[in-house]
Amino acid sequence: MSEMMVRSMTLISVRSSEYEIGRG
Repeated sequence: MSEMMVRSMTLISVRSSEYEIGRG
């Protein structure tokens, strides 16, 4: 797996987590 792929996946999961926290 390329570093860019891991980076984007991590960024997406972090953003979705922040979004859920901000929502709640």
